[in-house]
Parts: sequence; structure tokens; C-alpha cells
Amino acid sequence: MSNTEISEKKIGSWTQRITRFSSNFPDFFTYLLSPTPSRNRKYVFCKKRSLIPGFSKLIPFFSNPLFRSGDFINSFKKIYDPSHIIQVLVMDDIMILAGFAMLKEKGFKFHLVYSFHGYSFNTSGKWFSQVDKVLFLTKLGYLSTKDGYGEFTPEVSIIGNGVDSESYFPLSPDEKKIQRSKKGYSSEDVLITWLSNDRPKKGLKLFLSLIPNLLAKNPKLRFQIIGSDSGSHFVDTRVSFIGRLPNNELPEFLQISDIYCFTSLWKEGFGLSLAEAAKCGNVVVASQNGGIPEVIDGLPFAFLVSSPNIIESWILQIENAISYSKFYQPDTLKLIEFHSLQSWEKRFLKALEN
Repeated sequence: MSNTEISEKKIGSWTQRITRFSSNFPDFFTYLLSPTPSRNRKYVFCKKRSLIPGFSKLIPFFSNPLFRSGDFINSFKKIYDPSHIIQVLVMDDIMILAGFAMLKEKGFKFHLVYSFHGYSFNTSGKWFSQVDKVLFLTKLGYLSTKDGYGEFTPEVSIIGNGVDSESYFPLSPDEKKIQRSKKGYSSEDVLITWLSNDRPKKGLKLFLSLIPNLLAKNPKLRFQIIGSDSGSHFVDTRVSFIGRLPNNELPEFLQISDIYCFTSLWKEGFGLSLAEAAKCGNVVVASQNGGIPEVIDGLPFAFLVSSPNIIESWILQIENAISYSKFYQPDTLKLIEFHSLQSWEKRFLKALEN
């Protein structure tokens, strides 16, 4: 169950994976409770209740997880059968998780699993002892979460993330040259890509401040900013602001790129675009934040920035990446396996086995 619509249309969202998983394994989920328009009897429309202004402060019940998750709980009660083994999977919503943990405290019998898509979390209240299992994106995230609790009782599985290798893959040198030319880049240009939504914690402001320094040393550099128009006032023909793109168009921009900069300034749970760019053959420069080191572990073409708030640290590692990119040849076969959707599906299935 999820308070997010289960749709593959969302950019960079776990819902793409779940939508594909549901198609590949149509009988795995008996019911999908979410604010998704009903496609068939499997999809049950539910939505988390909003806080009621005024009442939520005066009457604590209106901010209680049992109230906030009321639509999900009422729908669940209609299909609840204590004579069967029931597994409830909550996707990345602590409030819904708390609501169902409290339902277990009232005597309802089911196996409660939480699929968490951030880096680490902390909760208050005894209800968390009712959670049977937590799925983490990285082991680093699990250890950080565990260390924040006096007692942390659920079973844990590390399931990672998955990228479609049929869409995200490196081009041959000749094909890359052709596709770059179509977008106005020469074979001598070094193309650096930044991709994310425009939130301060993603570091676009920091990245834009790097560009003049880098261009002053290497005028052959080119930059493409994907996912944001913020900063489009930047007056330099060597910097292109592409804005938001649909999922199916992202690979063609990542495949022509040489270097991908992931300037995250917060503890990332995973960093899906990081894996996508690497699978497309980019040399990666990323901040050493959250689960990022684990995501790129084993890549011979990744440079970590241990002090991501210091501009000089980025300049040093980007210059290292530029030097490396001149002779780097992607290993297509290894990149097919790197965080593939198929390997994620296997881990996901194993984690949910009763």
C-alpha cells in the first residue's frame, strides 16, 4: 500500500519499478491500496487523510496514525481474513506504517513489512515493535537507522534499486559520436551532465558556481543541466538548460555525456540517476553522502567528494574525472548487471518470501 499513485509516469520514482514488477508478476500482489484510479479489482483507491486545521491541535485523534490512515485501514478490514497468512507491505510512508502497527496492537494478525526509500529514519512510540521487517536500499542506511535506536527489532533485507538495462546502456564510440553531433557537440568536447529536481539539497546552486572555474581551465567543456530551468539566466553558450524530461528521453541525454556530477548535499537513500548515468557509460563524480558510496562501490570510474560543501573539492575530482574520461571505455557487459532491474526483482521477491 502506498499514498503515492502507482504509476510509471513519475520521474525517478520507485513507482516505476513497482508498476513493472506488477506486470512481470501479476499474481504477486493480491491488492494494491493507493490513490491510483481503479484499473481492475486489484486496485483499491485509498488516500491518506489530511491534518484538520485547528482540530488536529485541539483533539490529538485527528493527527493520530489510525485516523490519518483510516481509508487504508477500512479497506483492509473489508478484505481481512484471519484464517489466511496476510502480508502487508507499506511503501515509504511512516504514517501508514504506524497506523497498521497500531492495528496489530488491537489484535489483527498479519505480517507487517516496510519498504523504505530514504537513507535512515527514526520513530517514536512503542508501535514500531509491531513492524516485522524493513527493506532498505543500502546497508549503510540500515546501519545508520539501527544506531539511532536503543532496540531495533525488525528483520532487515537490503534490496537496493534497479535500472532498466534495455534503456540505460553505453553507446558504441561511433554511435555516441553520431548522437552527440545531432545535439551540437563535437568529438573534442567534454560533456558534463547534472540531473535532478531543483531542490537546494540537490546542489544545483553549488554546481553552477563550479562552471566558471572549470571553463576558465578547459574551454572545451560543455554542460547540460537536466531537470531544472533554475539558473537559465546563466549566459554562456557552453551551458544548456534542458529542463524536465519524460523518462523515455533521459537515456539519450545520458548516453552522449562523458561525466555525470551528483552534487547531493544530503544523505541520499540511493541516488537512482547516479546508477542510470553510470549504466550509460558516464564517469561519475558524486558527494560522499548517505548511501552513495555503497551505490557506486566497485565502479572503476567513480570519484567521491568527501567534503561536498567545499567548491575546491569538487573542482579537484571533476578535473580527475576529465583526465580519466579521455581513455575510459565502458564495459557494456558489466554495466548490464550493474543495479539491473532483474537483480532488484530477485532481491525484492526473496525479501518478501514468508
